[in-house]
Parts: sequence; structure tokens; C-alpha cells
Amino acid sequence: MDLLPVFLTGVSRHVRAVHVQRVVNASTRRGPLQEKIGSGQSPAAFRRRLAQGQAGHAGLRESLALIAHCLGWKLVQVVETADAVVAAHDIRTLYFEVKKGQTCGIHQRVEAKAKGATCLTLDLKMHLEAERPHDAVQIEGDPPLDLLIQGGVAGDQATVAALVNTAPRLLAAPPGLRLMTDLAVPRIG
Repeated sequence: MDLLPVFLTGVSRHVRAVHVQRVVNASTRRGPLQEKIGSGQSPAAFRRRLAQGQAGHAGLRESLALIAHCLGWKLVQVVETADAVVAAHDIRTLYFEVKKGQTCGIHQRVEAKAKGATCLTLDLKMHLEAERPHDAVQIEGDPPLDLLIQGGVAGDQATVAALVNTAPRLLAAPPGLRLMTDLAVPRIG
């Protein structure tokens, strides 16, 4: 939710805003992820875990900060929200049985303002039986861009590939702490 939007701005002459959405059908994902998003918990219990920082997607705010950093934007207001997605009917996966009214996922969002206008939004919906999973990026600028990846990119396989494909670029980088955007664009090979 950060490197791809930054990459897409490479063809822009001007950028006013960046919006990223991710919808993940967690029914197809591993058991620990289904547990992390609160599957089978009461909404109240999951909301308590969210409030205590024990649940939710780690790194959404950091992804937003990386995009802002790369665009040279000074953010004046950052607001992050998260809430339980509640099952409208009974759901069964390989790992959980979720009854109607129980938590079946999370909707997490972070947005930021600069110069009085909302300029960055990252919206993540990760729940069981999510319809039309996808990853999407919209760049408001010149030219305007609208990218949609039908089905989305499955994190389990993609994370491993990204690590393996980034390793040669990291080894070639000067010593020290590096951001992903400091390295050459990751690619296979």
C-alpha cells in the first residue's frame, strides 16, 4: 500500500492526492491471519483488542508516512480508524466457524491532510467472504491515474517474493538504515 503508489507517481508532473484501497478475502488466507482479524470473536471483544493495540494491520500509518515523505508533503492531521466487520450470516472456513453477529474481519483506514485538504487515504478491508477482492490506487494529479488489480495481491506469497527479490538490491546499497524507496525498484531476477 506504499511502494506501488509511490512508483505510480513517477509518471506525474503534479500530484494533489493519493488514495489506496485494499479488499482482502480472508477466507482464502492462513489461520493466523483469520485469527488476527478477529474471526469468531464478539465485536465488543475485538474492539477492545483494537483499542489496546492488540489487533489490526500493523504499518498502515507508516505506509501513509512513507508516501508523504516521498512526495515531500508535511502532514498536518493524520486520523486512523479501525472497526470490526460483523458477519451477516454464519461463515465456515478451514480454521473458524463464525456465527452471524460475530466478528469476521476488520475495516481499517488512515487519512491525512496537508494544506487544508485530504491528500492521502489508505483504506483496508480484510474480512471473511469479502466480495470483489482487489488492490486499487488513484493518483489525483497530472495525469490522473487509476490502477485496479482484480483479485488483489495475496500477501502470503507476495511477501516472500518481495523479500527474496529485494535482497540483491539491499546487498548492493550503501550501509545504514534504508527505506524501501531508497533501493532500486524490486523485480524478479
